[in-house]
Amino acid sequence: MIIEAIASRAGIGKTTIYLRYTSKEELVADTIESLRDDLAIPDTGSFWGDMDILINNAAKKIS
Repeated sequence: MIIEAIASRAGIGKTTIYLRYTSKEELVADTIESLRDDLAIPDTGSFWGDMDILINNAAKKIS
C-alpha cells in the first residue's frame, strides 16, 4: 500500500492524506470503519484469520 497510489486514485495530493491521517494503519482503520455496515464480520476462530478476511473483503469493496 503506497500513499501516492491512494492519493492518485482518490484524485487528491498525498499531502491531503498526510494532513488527515498520522499513519497507514489509521487510514486503513478509517476505511474499514466506513465500510463496516456493508461488510460481514467473519468468525474463523482466529483473530488474525478474521482480520485477513475482513481486509481482503474491504479491499474488494473499494476496488
